[in-house]
Amino acid sequence: MTKLFSAVWHFWTVPVRAERMAAFRILIGTLVAIDTTLTILPHAEWYLGAEGLNPAALYQLTREPGSWSLIPAGATDLQIHIVVVGLIVAAACVAFGFATRVASIAMWALLVSAHQRSPIILNGGDFLLQAAAFYLVFMPSGAAWSIDQRIRRGRGIEASLWVPPWPLRLAQIQLAVMYLFTGLSKLPVAGAPGPGHWASGDAIAGALGTATMGRFEFLTWLPWWFFAPVVWLTMAWELSFPALVVFERSRYAALAFGVLLHLGIFATLEVGIFSFATLCYYVLFLPAAWFGPPHWTPEAARGPDDA
Repeated sequence: MTKLFSAVWHFWTVPVRAERMAAFRILIGTLVAIDTTLTILPHAEWYLGAEGLNPAALYQLTREPGSWSLIPAGATDLQIHIVVVGLIVAAACVAFGFATRVASIAMWALLVSAHQRSPIILNGGDFLLQAAAFYLVFMPSGAAWSIDQRIRRGRGIEASLWVPPWPLRLAQIQLAVMYLFTGLSKLPVAGAPGPGHWASGDAIAGALGTATMGRFEFLTWLPWWFFAPVVWLTMAWELSFPALVVFERSRYAALAFGVLLHLGIFATLEVGIFSFATLCYYVLFLPAAWFGPPHWTPEAARGPDDA
């Protein structure tokens, strides 16, 4: 019991190097900026306007209690573009690490505003980006690889690269819980909608054959037995992911499988930014030594693994 308490205490309190959070910041900021520029900005009035996909009257009627958006129901085209361009600028500032904390707050608030104004355009990747933006508000991600760091050095201020670990831990748990519940939702539980396709091994073939999702028609010609093992392996991997990433010996194999899986999903299915948003979280599980020369660390008592 003492060892367990000590491990949990170290997990939440022992400082970690800031580079992993910096890498996470760069990836998320870049992804938000690119996605907003390519998908939302060209159709901003249609996605977010009073006469668009979610008209003002419908938005007022269907919005969930407690939800909020900086984009009014009847926003003008100018207001919409100010918010969207502001989101792109904030995301770019996050990626470069300029006024990182303020930029992170702005990116999160503007991203949530755009998503809440027109939830009909969202997919799983958008929700993961919302969560990532929220964690970045609390992460000291500007402590490394940032313009802020260079500005501090120019002023003769040398800030420590050792930072509190809890925001990183929350983001790690976010990904592990997402995979666990995704796997649980696929189990053949009586009365549950949809999981039968996973238990029977038909899920991938069914998705590839969906006109709005499959990228290549020729993949639907492949036999059932070609996809079924991948379906079952994916279910097992999702259910065991939280346990696999706890231990160093299994962590990298679990992450490698996830990379292949998500690249395969993106290559064969129209899933938007889901694969890339998910993979951004993976850098948080890599050891700090991967991002720079090894140093003595306060985590040395835990052994060589500091992920």
